[in-house]
Amino acid sequence: MYTRFLINEYTLKTGTPWIYSSALGEKGYVKVFKDNSEGCFSCIFNEPTEALGTCDTEGLSNETAEIISKIQVEEALNILT
Repeated sequence: MYTRFLINEYTLKTGTPWIYSSALGEKGYVKVFKDNSEGCFSCIFNEPTEALGTCDTEGLSNETAEIISKIQVEEALNILT
């Protein structure tokens, strides 16, 4: 999780778009951070104060990973075109 905050800082400094995604169990999230107008990663998520679930502890549905990755690719193509 801490790496994501470092990526957030880098993308804010350089203006590089970041397509954030995560999946755990049967839940997944995708968010595009293009500029700071809609908030940044650290505006939405707080640094964790306790251990978070992982794929080892919570598992990951194949379908969830497939759908989230397809959405992420679609967002990347939207940025590139």
